[in-house]
Amino acid sequence: MKRSLVLVPALALLALVHAPRAAAQGEPAVRVVAPQKVGLAPDRLGRIGAALNAEIEKGKIPGAVVLVARRGQIGYFEAFGFLDKAAGKKLTRDAIFRVFSMTKPWVSVVAMSLMEEGKLELTDPVSKYLPSFKDLKVTTQHKDPKTGELTYTTAPAEREPTIQDLLRHTAGIAYDFVISSRSRPRSSSRSSAACRSRTSRAPRGSTASRPTS
Repeated sequence: MKRSLVLVPALALLALVHAPRAAAQGEPAVRVVAPQKVGLAPDRLGRIGAALNAEIEKGKIPGAVVLVARRGQIGYFEAFGFLDKAAGKKLTRDAIFRVFSMTKPWVSVVAMSLMEEGKLELTDPVSKYLPSFKDLKVTTQHKDPKTGELTYTTAPAEREPTIQDLLRHTAGIAYDFVISSRSRPRSSSRSSAACRSRTSRAPRGSTASRPTS
């Protein structure tokens, strides 16, 4: 059962990929062929719905959209559960999901494909494609031992983050909510980029900011 549930988010994402951007009647105009036509077993596909409905009944998930494709065709495309359980609104196949961190595997696959085609190198600096990542500054946190107040100072980064840094989470890019707006140095921007990484030898716990004009 656990294995099935792990596959659900990925399958739901596939549904989003194949769904058109706009649907006139609330359902995407996606052509689904008979499972047997693409070598899928209908009885085994039926287990997917049974497993998901059981989890929905237990309240573990509100709903899910599942798409299974093989040989370039869709053999299974179903929605289960609720889009809004409190309102009793059923989930539809064209439902929009917030994917959060599931964008990472997508981007990683695309990056590897571009590398195979010779269109980028893992050692390329990010600024080669996004100039705003040039001349980053490292932000280092300091805590007052008496008051506990946090302050930050900035210094030029020792090197630029690379494509490889982005893929292995060593570029040091921080979320806005990680650093309190009260503690941010005036020189940092809201869209702060970071260049902390193990290989850049930036101070532990530091992030980096783009210098403002």
